[in-house]
Amino acid sequence: MSSIRAAISQVKRQLVLNRVFSVLLNALLIFGLCAVILELLGLSWYYGGLPALLYFIPMSVKKVREVKLKEAEEKIPQLEWQLRTTEDTIGKENEVVESLHQRVYQILHNLKSSYLVDGKTLSYKMGGVVALVGIFFVLSLFQVVLVDMARPNALADLFSKDPGSGLFGNENDSLLRSTYGDRDIYGEKDVAQLGSDELDLELNRENNEQDYDNIKDAQNRDFNTKGSLGDIGASADASYQEYIDEENKILVKNYFEKLAED
Repeated sequence: MSSIRAAISQVKRQLVLNRVFSVLLNALLIFGLCAVILELLGLSWYYGGLPALLYFIPMSVKKVREVKLKEAEEKIPQLEWQLRTTEDTIGKENEVVESLHQRVYQILHNLKSSYLVDGKTLSYKMGGVVALVGIFFVLSLFQVVLVDMARPNALADLFSKDPGSGLFGNENDSLLRSTYGDRDIYGEKDVAQLGSDELDLELNRENNEQDYDNIKDAQNRDFNTKGSLGDIGASADASYQEYIDEENKILVKNYFEKLAED
């Protein structure tokens, strides 16, 4: 009696796990799709967890409450009506009921849990999750942003006809912005205060004009001779004066005269 009850409980537990896992994959698909969209809009992908969480919690509770043994009977045709009949007759004792319980227990005992799993549907969902994750990482790596909603007046700029902005902007500017992003590099347009006064500017070109009529030919000079450069000498700057007492002045003068004689 206890063995058939445990077997029925195991079947229900497996059905519950299958449904929760299926709902979890659906939530991951929602999260991945929202993350990709938010990345294209220049917003934080963390916000994608909110709709996924709002879907997962109530849907999990709903799916768990809907678990019926009929679902297992549809996956295992040889147990059609027998699982539900066995559950309804638990606690009763007669030869027919005991024979039914024994037969159902033998089938469940030799049955693998994989028979209750819809492998095809789960594989499709897992493939979708992997694909969305790959797309998200590519967008993040190359910083692809179609519309930067994080900027002020982003919706107004979206439909602007100004060159290089909105849906009607220049193609090259749009490509550059989608490749490298344009977050927080333009600043706010309303900060610029443009005046209405006119300024008359005039460039005086006369001072910069060259007199081409007064051009002299280059003079040939011989730099090999000593006197070609004229008298070139060095003198101390007037700002430099060193105080030397009288006795030392005489010694310094005699020293330099001695050097001149040598």
